[in-house]
Amino acid sequence: MEPRPPDGYQEEEIDLYELWLRLKKRWRTVLATVAAGLILSVLYILTATPVYEGTCVIRTNVVTPKEAVRYVNALNDLIRERKFEELAQRIRLDVSLSRKIARISAREVRGVPDIIEVNLKVNDPRLLTSVARGIVEYLNTNPYVSEKISLTKKELELKRESLQKRIKALEETKRIVNTLLREGRSVYFNPAEIDRMMEELKTELIEVESRIALLKGFELSIEPPEPLEPSSPKKAIVLTVSLLSSLLLGVFIALFQEWLLYARRRHGEG
Repeated sequence: MEPRPPDGYQEEEIDLYELWLRLKKRWRTVLATVAAGLILSVLYILTATPVYEGTCVIRTNVVTPKEAVRYVNALNDLIRERKFEELAQRIRLDVSLSRKIARISAREVRGVPDIIEVNLKVNDPRLLTSVARGIVEYLNTNPYVSEKISLTKKELELKRESLQKRIKALEETKRIVNTLLREGRSVYFNPAEIDRMMEELKTELIEVESRIALLKGFELSIEPPEPLEPSSPKKAIVLTVSLLSSLLLGVFIALFQEWLLYARRRHGEG
């Protein structure tokens, strides 16, 4: 046989219907709490500073993406420390505009060796393109990057000089071969091979000259599109979270009021 509970013991059970009756009795409390939560959330949405988000892609030509990410994220340190004057100087913006930049963050793109992705958060969507271009200019004026550009340019110029000398030598060889052929002498290699080699070298020379002309440390490959809607505050999420949390809070307050009333009555009866 199961042991009997001692005298005076009453097993407490949760009666869902009784809870419903108590909540129904305090419906005004629940409704008022939900209404207050929704009003506060609407006020937050109306008064919060909107944040617009955009992403740009920057090509790195002379430094590694890891180094480039470090340079860009250094700008975000200035934002976090609220050094907007210094930030404005680095990216060539007015101080008043630099204060509207909420965040700058960069990351490497997996599988792509010369690309970084920069995420921008600003209070004015029209700033996104200006900030992206300012970041590229800031990167290109970095002393280390400038030195790397100078060294790369010298290497390309030496390569161009070498290609020009080889092309000139082949042209001289071709001239001699043509002279021999006109004189009826024997040539122990195919003259067409000289033309093929010259074409290859000329193609390589054009490529080197193009690289010298377009040599930059960083290039803005993809500009950030101007968003139509702010990324935050997210109205639907704010209202949904506010509704659920205020509803739970209202239920808790209503049940607490009922418990408090019951406790007072019980204390009065005692």
